[in-house]
Amino acid sequence: MAAEKTGETYKIQILENQLQFTEKLKFVMNRIHAANNVNEILFQLKNDILGLFDSEGITIYLIDPVKRQLVSKYLVGSAIKEILLPISHASIAGYTAHDLKMVNIGDVHDTKELFAIDPNLKFDSSWDQKTGYSTKQILTSPILFENKILGVIQLINKKSQPRFTNPDGKL
Repeated sequence: MAAEKTGETYKIQILENQLQFTEKLKFVMNRIHAANNVNEILFQLKNDILGLFDSEGITIYLIDPVKRQLVSKYLVGSAIKEILLPISHASIAGYTAHDLKMVNIGDVHDTKELFAIDPNLKFDSSWDQKTGYSTKQILTSPILFENKILGVIQLINKKSQPRFTNPDGKL
C-alpha cells in the first residue's frame, strides 16, 4: 500500500511539474507575442526564457533571408553587436537551421557525441575564450512558422542536471 502511494505521489508530482512548465511557457509565449520588436524579445525576455528552461545562457538566432545566414544580437555596454553564422553543418545552430532538427548535446567538447550527430559538426569554442564563459551542454531548436524557418533558439548549460531533458526539449 505504501509503495502504491509513493508511485501515485510521484505521478502527481510529475503532472504538477508539467502543469507549472506549461503555465510558464504560456506566460513567455504571451510576452513574445506582445513584444513590439525582435530586440525586445532578445533582450527583455531573456531571463524569463532562461528560468523556464533552467538554463544559464541563451542565444536566439534569426534568419537573414537575403544572405541566408543566422544573425544574433547581443549587448556590449550600450552597443548592440551581431553574431553571424552560416546555415550549414559547421556549427550547432547552423545545423539546426539547415536540417530543421532539434539538437541536444550533453558535452559540446565530446567530439564523438558531435560526430554521432553529423561528421562535420563542430563546437566553436572561440566565444567561450572571448567571454570567459564555459559551455558544456547545448539544446537547440528551430523556430518555425507555417513550416518556414525563422531562426534558432539555443539554450546553454542546464543548471540542475547534466543535460537538457524533457520537457525542456519542447521548445
